[in-house]
Amino acid sequence: MPKYIEAVKAAEIIAERTKFNMVYLVDWFCEIASEDVKPVVHAHWILRRPFAQCSECKRFCGQWDYDSADHFCRNCGAKMDEEPEADER
Repeated sequence: MPKYIEAVKAAEIIAERTKFNMVYLVDWFCEIASEDVKPVVHAHWILRRPFAQCSECKRFCGQWDYDSADHFCRNCGAKMDEEPEADER
């Protein structure tokens, strides 16, 4: 899986350690293909029987069934990789 880095920070570290001219590094980095990415938001389901609520956006996402539960929120896209939380309301 690709790992995304901050190009400017990487160029600064390389320039400092190798004494390369920062201008050349920036030019070289501009030649590398890039992707539009956004940070991964980690969240969990709040179980409000019989429904599940996203801990990030607080929206309800349908009926809860552990075996068929989504691994992401369909509303905000949060990755559901934290332990579900039971709400006794």
